[in-house]
Amino acid sequence: MNMKHKITLPAKQVVGAFLLLFVAAIGFAQPKQNSPYSRYGIGDPLPSYFASQAAMGGMTAAFHDPFHLNLNNPASYAFLKSTALETGIFAKQSNYESGADKATNWSGNLGYLALGFTLKSPVNEVLDRKKSPWQLGMGLALTPYSLVGYNVQTADNISGGLDSIINTFEGNGGSYKLNWTNAIKYKHTAIGLNLGWMFGKASYENTTVFVDSLPTFTNTFRDAVNMNGFVWGVGVQHDLILKYNANNAELPTKWITIGASLDG
Repeated sequence: MNMKHKITLPAKQVVGAFLLLFVAAIGFAQPKQNSPYSRYGIGDPLPSYFASQAAMGGMTAAFHDPFHLNLNNPASYAFLKSTALETGIFAKQSNYESGADKATNWSGNLGYLALGFTLKSPVNEVLDRKKSPWQLGMGLALTPYSLVGYNVQTADNISGGLDSIINTFEGNGGSYKLNWTNAIKYKHTAIGLNLGWMFGKASYENTTVFVDSLPTFTNTFRDAVNMNGFVWGVGVQHDLILKYNANNAELPTKWITIGASLDG
């Protein structure tokens, strides 16, 4: 009598837990910083790679790991051997100087929240004693894309120094990306696709106060920018096998990975 045992990943429970974390992350992950440069464009851009790639200098094109995620090249998800849930925070120290004025500012925020899993359990291959050349991976990820946060004040004089003007510039907000990743691998070559949505809001406020005018005159300008748009990315990775295990001709022990990715 032949008996087969199938082990399946608790996909519904895992995805449900991710969505719960996603809602919580949106609630607390408001950008906190004071960077004058975030006044321009959509704010200060943030790196999209995770801790495992940051430890390697931001290498993402050719990075894949059976237990870690690499969002920058979606093809890497096809190399996963188990479910991976990754999250992180970041901190940054900024030093600003203008003439004799100096300031130091610490900032931080949610770094990322990502879930990835294989769609073909490797345990089933062991139980069935049959290894398939095809592998499939999928994932969801929430990452900040840009941060807006500044509070700058300047003082000027006009009319021969008789009138004083104080300008205050304030801004806050940011943008995020929600990605859905799919990848497929045949033997040692994998391709992947990221489909996502970028969303966010940034508010800007400029206030001018004429201190020496009678009565004191104040002018305030407010503006808000909503950011929404479709984003995508593709990637490919290939392992050039240099050496196999002496006792297992299908188990590589040395290889070189080449990869490329494109975002749009």
